[in-house]
Amino acid sequence: MRIVTCVKQMPDPESPASLYSIDDVNKKVVPSSNVPPDVSDYDRYGVEAALMLKDKDADVHISVVSLGIDHSLDVIKRPVAMGCDDLYLIQGEDLDDPDPSITSHGLVAAVNQIGDVDLITFGRQSGNRDQASVGPGVAVILGWPCVTNAVDLEDIGDGKLRVERLSEGGTEIVEVNLPAVLTFSSEMPHQPRYATMRGIMQAKRVEPTIWSASDLGLDVASLEKIEVLDVFFPTSTTEVEIIEGDSPAEAGRALAQRLREARVI
Repeated sequence: MRIVTCVKQMPDPESPASLYSIDDVNKKVVPSSNVPPDVSDYDRYGVEAALMLKDKDADVHISVVSLGIDHSLDVIKRPVAMGCDDLYLIQGEDLDDPDPSITSHGLVAAVNQIGDVDLITFGRQSGNRDQASVGPGVAVILGWPCVTNAVDLEDIGDGKLRVERLSEGGTEIVEVNLPAVLTFSSEMPHQPRYATMRGIMQAKRVEPTIWSASDLGLDVASLEKIEVLDVFFPTSTTEVEIIEGDSPAEAGRALAQRLREARVI
């Protein structure tokens, strides 16, 4: 089985908001140079799902694919250190902060270039935009079935996977024919594994295949894009009302009356 697991390099989500600013002209959030890059937390679950299949079948081959303006190899090689086999990077100035449409078409172009792919795994959403649209977008472009919010999977043979996915109020079991696209939720009982020292050393020897958009025949300028109308930091206000009384009991009664008026109780 040939698996492609898609990961996104993004600013470290643990960095404080004070290290970010807003580009009002281009309508995007800009991290400062002090924010280190990281692999999206959600994508680690897509990687883990692919590795679970490899654990049971040594013939499974897992390719990591990532798209962006550029990549830090120490960061983007982490899935390889976890146990994946090779790495493909789609990068260039025209891929600076790409929207879901551009990302989906770029990943499809890479999958077609790799060839003979049976399964594509994603995290359920990116760790910064949280739009959860790239995985399903890739499936639509390829015309493949898609199962979202998966938490477990099993290869049952005959070109089929049995997938457990989150549903309203619980989970459901579905069977999906390959080739297929799966997105995995962080509610998986199997937490992403840590890279071993051996895996880290092996990853250092892996040379990524690097493509530009034009290498893949992708005309970024011609693709439809989501129009961002505004980007802003949320504001919050706090209103404080002091409830007084001549005694604690009277203050308590006044507080209860005020809460009833506000329909809190």
